[in-house]
Amino acid sequence: MSNDSQLDHVDPRSPIALHYQLRQILRRQIESGEFKPGDSFPTSRELREKYCVSSTTVENTLRWLAERGLIHRQRGRGTVVSRPPVIEELPDLTGFLEAAEALGLGFEVRVLRAEFVQPSERQAELLALSSGDKVFRLDRLIMVGGEPNNLEYGLHPPDMGEWFLANPDIPTQSIYRAIDRRLAIRLDKACQTIGAVSANRREAELLAVRVGAPLVYFDRIVYLADSRPIQYVRCFLPASRYTISVWLKRRRGEMGGEMPFGGSHASVVDPDFWI
Repeated sequence: MSNDSQLDHVDPRSPIALHYQLRQILRRQIESGEFKPGDSFPTSRELREKYCVSSTTVENTLRWLAERGLIHRQRGRGTVVSRPPVIEELPDLTGFLEAAEALGLGFEVRVLRAEFVQPSERQAELLALSSGDKVFRLDRLIMVGGEPNNLEYGLHPPDMGEWFLANPDIPTQSIYRAIDRRLAIRLDKACQTIGAVSANRREAELLAVRVGAPLVYFDRIVYLADSRPIQYVRCFLPASRYTISVWLKRRRGEMGGEMPFGGSHASVVDPDFWI
């Protein structure tokens, strides 16, 4: 048997489990481009007949591929191949749309809400606003390849809100790039908290996932060079569509010993924070 045949063959005599063999074959086909993002994926019956395996083996394999974001169900089309997840390389301060453009992904931004609102005490504190100041609320749903990809709830200082209203094209593009190029203001740094939550009814509806599906979320406060906060945003993404890449470096203390392990904190997503 040739090497090419072995790569597309499930061997019942092998000590390796059949579902493991099948998942590696199908993953390799997806990652090599044999199946491209948006392509219809073979049905359970087609896979059973082609690889001479049981329904249980096929279902275990399809579930494994779906859990890793390689395939997903699409209404009216059955199972389709997913696009690669957007990878955010930390600690670069970039927006999702900039990352999507770098990957050559087509996107559409739907503005769900754009208006001045009275902030809560906590929201005003995060943006360093004075008592009585309003904030500009900008909620966006970003579609990639025609599918909902991430949901953003954003708050901005009043002067930024005036700028958004005067330039209605800005909310439908990369806000960070627009600030850099059109306002000539330098974004300096951001504090970001990343966590995981289960989708509530609204998030599930907007992101086209089931209620309770795992979501990655991040809270980000963006600062200018003078330390003025210019944006506070919370973003929700289906867990299969987002990957974080981080470089880690081991540090040593002043006396040459290892630095003690740093503390950590958890951020609780307050469901009423963005109402």
